[in-house]
Amino acid sequence: MRAAAALMSVLLLGGANSACERKIENGLVRTYHSNGKVLSEITYRGGKKHGSFMIWYDNGLLHRSAHFENDSIVGSAITYYENGVKKSKHQWSKKHTLNGISMNWHENGMIADSGRYKNGKFDGEWKSFYETGELKDQRFYEGGQINGKYIYFRINGDTLKVELYRNGNLIDSKDF
Repeated sequence: MRAAAALMSVLLLGGANSACERKIENGLVRTYHSNGKVLSEITYRGGKKHGSFMIWYDNGLLHRSAHFENDSIVGSAITYYENGVKKSKHQWSKKHTLNGISMNWHENGMIADSGRYKNGKFDGEWKSFYETGELKDQRFYEGGQINGKYIYFRINGDTLKVELYRNGNLIDSKDF
């Protein structure tokens, strides 16, 4: 699993050539786990990552998938837990910034949090959830800064705390 994460980091950060020990102009590059199962696949066009990219766990289940255009992730990038449950889904723009809906899940499949990015910054409403599915907190962002109410909830749904922010600065806080 560490090898898969390290390979993903190398490929995402543009160091695929160091991972391959040579420059690939065109075609599919496939690497393997020590047990013979496929570890990763990435396609190159004109010396740049271009096309689908996938990493698998050594048990054969998908770990990560993304799509590259000219060395940048574009569209959805999805990760999975080793048990096959979806872990995260993020949207990437052609400028290599997060842009759009992002979601994370607990290992049991329940949603952990969701919200939106705009030009790489938090934007709009974000919510976090307990592993049981109950709302844990709710907050609002403008231009990457928390703005407005940040509400924390107990697992039974009762309000635990309310904080008020303006341009990222805490203005007021009340415990319940």
